[in-house]
Amino acid sequence: MLLYVPLTAMAIRILSVLNYSNRRNPLADSGVQLQCELITAILRKRTDFFFYLMIPRELAPLLHPRFRGKNVQLVPVGALSRQQGGGYHLDVRELSSVFDLHKLDVDALFVHQPELTAGLLNHFNKTHFFDVHSVGYVHWMDWQRSDNVKNRWNYPSNLSIMTSILLSNATGCNSKYGKGRIMEEAK
Repeated sequence: MLLYVPLTAMAIRILSVLNYSNRRNPLADSGVQLQCELITAILRKRTDFFFYLMIPRELAPLLHPRFRGKNVQLVPVGALSRQQGGGYHLDVRELSSVFDLHKLDVDALFVHQPELTAGLLNHFNKTHFFDVHSVGYVHWMDWQRSDNVKNRWNYPSNLSIMTSILLSNATGCNSKYGKGRIMEEAK
């Protein structure tokens, strides 16, 4: 099923990927709540924004009532939660099968899963020759514990997040502590 939604003239089209981790109770998930509140707040101030929100296919019946509105199009895909490896899961074949990029435009990415930024930008800008920019948000980073020298499993994830920050036009962080750690890590 190819997605094509006719829009009003000059809408700012944002593609976002739902960042969730709580499969047992998705409606209580902080990522779902944040995305819902954020989209609602933006649309209250700016009615010329339109959101394509990629969501896990199996959660679509639960999420449709939360994101109801004429300026939000839910895009069910085979997404995984972060705990299942979803931080790195981007199926470009599926992305191509749900978005008809000959009829649909995306102006910006709003990425709450920074690990996906490079793949999304590559898909739109290098494969399809768009000029899509990215705005990222870092909720957390997994830091190496100082008391455990062997605990290096977090390096690939943090490197991916740092790459996302470099590739994005702007990146937000949820705490002053997190911002400080990111700046220290970047040195």
